[in-house]
Amino acid sequence: MKEAPVAGRQTTFNRSLENGDGRLLVKGESLPQIRQKVAQSFRVSPFDFPFHFGNYLADTIGAGFEFVEAGLISSRSLPEQLHGRGESVIMETGLLGSELFYMHMGRWLAGIGYQPVYAKHPYGSNWELIRMRAQVLLETSEREAGGAKVKWIVWSKGTLTALAAIKQNPEKVCQLVDDIAFLGIPLECEVNAVVRQIYMITQRLNKAIFGEDDFDFLEQLEFSDGIKIPEGVRFLVIDSVNNGVSTFANGQNPHTQFVRGTHSGLGFNFAVFCKIAESFAQAA
Repeated sequence: MKEAPVAGRQTTFNRSLENGDGRLLVKGESLPQIRQKVAQSFRVSPFDFPFHFGNYLADTIGAGFEFVEAGLISSRSLPEQLHGRGESVIMETGLLGSELFYMHMGRWLAGIGYQPVYAKHPYGSNWELIRMRAQVLLETSEREAGGAKVKWIVWSKGTLTALAAIKQNPEKVCQLVDDIAFLGIPLECEVNAVVRQIYMITQRLNKAIFGEDDFDFLEQLEFSDGIKIPEGVRFLVIDSVNNGVSTFANGQNPHTQFVRGTHSGLGFNFAVFCKIAESFAQAA
């Protein structure tokens, strides 16, 4: 464990880096029985719902402060050994996210020699089908690879997009990607009822516009069988502990590294960025 002062704060660099060897990152029982689980949000007691809303609001407000703070931090003070060599980093946001949410992460990555690339959102923000998002993620990676391999940073719902791409086309992922940073993977945890209701609204929108929703796709993909990270694809899992969006149960994913902060702010949390930079540098 190495301690390095960065931008006036003390940042811990964790040198553990997982390497995909075909084993399960996510076991089937860790995945919610998706449609049934999300539907439970509509059966939350009226006495409990204010607490869910309060937790969600606190997480969102906290993320707002983190976003402002992130604008004051420069990544150029990171040690040179953590700098990239021009590699492309494809970034996928969470539910209702857009490029704005990765503005600071992109700036930090560019500041240490990476090429940040946003997985485009044809409909403005990340609400559309995971099936569509997985296709965009792979197409963007293929376009940016240029004979080399790219890296992925995926956040919240974006982690499910990446897992779906891996489940659907592990050979292509192995061909295109050498590192994946999963931020706030919504597994082995209880998701806030407000977030579940927002997600259900987006799925009704998907059903009305595209004639299908994420549940249909994930069931066809046999998502609940578990997800194996392809051999040779390194990965890192980062989350914040018991935030306003997700509360972890016992038996947390053994690969997860935890940071202080909000779920809604993971994509612009400097401690998260430092862990990603460390992991990417180890892989170089």
